Amino acid sequence: QVMSEAFFNELRTKQHVGYIVFSEAFELQKHLFNLFGAQSTTHTPTELLWRFELFIASYLDDLETHISKERFEELKHS
Repeated sequence: QVMSEAFFNELRTKQHVGYIVFSEAFELQKHLFNLFGAQSTTHTPTELLWRFELFIASYLDDLETHISKERFEELKHS
């Protein structure tokens, strides 16, 4: 939930990579996954993938900035 908002804000609002930008978390066989997507007429699939990977790396580097420990525990238990 928190990552979805950050992904949309970064790629759609700040970088303007495409009209449709989304991120969705789901669980499959007790593993948590996050699906990222974007529709763009100005960026190639390779460039979009690079931007997705850069977003994930920078998000994880600053995870405590994005999610407080209290918020993490709330999300974990929900």
